[in-house]
Amino acid sequence: MNIQAQVISLRRTPERLAWFRHTNARQADHITWVDGIDGPELLSVLKNSRLVGSSAFRHWTAGAIGSALSHLRSWRHCLEQGKPTLVLEDDVVLAVDWQHRLNTLCTSLDEDWDLVLLGWNYNSVLHSQNDSGIETIRLFEPAFPDLDQIRTILQPNRLHQLERLKHAFGLPAYLINPAGAERLLALVPPLQTAPLTIARGIPAIETSTLDGLLNLHYPQLQVWVVNPPLAVAMNDPRNSLTQTEPQIIQFGN
Repeated sequence: MNIQAQVISLRRTPERLAWFRHTNARQADHITWVDGIDGPELLSVLKNSRLVGSSAFRHWTAGAIGSALSHLRSWRHCLEQGKPTLVLEDDVVLAVDWQHRLNTLCTSLDEDWDLVLLGWNYNSVLHSQNDSGIETIRLFEPAFPDLDQIRTILQPNRLHQLERLKHAFGLPAYLINPAGAERLLALVPPLQTAPLTIARGIPAIETSTLDGLLNLHYPQLQVWVVNPPLAVAMNDPRNSLTQTEPQIIQFGN
């Protein structure tokens, strides 16, 4: 499969991009850097954007808004280029042979697929359906694996499969099709807070990030997840750029 790969990283955090390139040195040569949208720096400008709803300004952090708009920009780029795009966040660790395994897995997909998630956040839930129609809901331990544990998760010679994605949190790495990019750009904006019910035994929540918001749309789309993952994010809450207290913008008088 002829794909383009890009990593989203903010200009003001060059150490994160340097870490990504060092950690994924064997895979990073053909991955393009994309300057992310810096929510905290641009929040006053973004309040006039039709892409961001008033509820997102009230309940999302500035970092979460910037991150979401960065992903939307990658979707538009995918649509304009007309070929599948691998979108990566800058705290992700890739399996050494991710491209070969992903190409092999994608040969089984029909042409009308939208998105393939290569990994998810381990401090959350994965809800998927196998080819027999059986749904599973998984929780993971440790919730925040360190680099050595991540490399164990991503060790080569594991048998990977595609499962239909129902719900997952985190967008560490995913392959998006131009048709999928077009569908998501029509479905997702404006960013908003909305109630989200996941599955039996999982408490209902409200969306406050793009990955949360996408859970409202996954069941309607041709979305798949690679299990075991081909990418895992460090997802260290101490270094998060999206999970700080939200900045509130007042609307009206």
